[in-house]
Amino acid sequence: MYPKVQWLVCLLMLSVACPAQGAHKHCAEPSEKRLAHKLDHWESNGLGTSGREFIPGKKFNSSHSLTLQIGERSTSPWSYRVNEDKARYPRKLMEAYCLHKGCFGTDGKIDDRLLSVPYHTPVLVLRKNSSCKHKTFVYKKAVEKISLYCVCVMATVNKS
Repeated sequence: MYPKVQWLVCLLMLSVACPAQGAHKHCAEPSEKRLAHKLDHWESNGLGTSGREFIPGKKFNSSHSLTLQIGERSTSPWSYRVNEDKARYPRKLMEAYCLHKGCFGTDGKIDDRLLSVPYHTPVLVLRKNSSCKHKTFVYKKAVEKISLYCVCVMATVNKS
């Protein structure tokens, strides 16, 4: 019976000394202000356009109002939706999506010989990793592609 107790004590000591890999119960999210400052720092160093320009709300709507009007009148119309990712800062970004597979022709009807495709641009974001420093999750600089608008392209033709 003694070896069983010894084994149980060893197991208990190991579980305290080596917590599970995914156990970040004492790791908190950094403040929005801190994440915004970090992202602004990289943008000010000329490393790219910040994803903060695509955060849903009044600022996005006012800066993209002309884009929205063009999107409605385009031969390749688009609209915007929220792209949400809890492991990214900013967590929510506005992203364009095409309203049709094809494009409108001069007759006002969809022409399937033309394709409506999103145009992407790289933006700077912060990506949360599994590290914890000073009881706070660590966010690293990352580049993601965000759809800005849609354009018409000719469908590829197989040339045999």
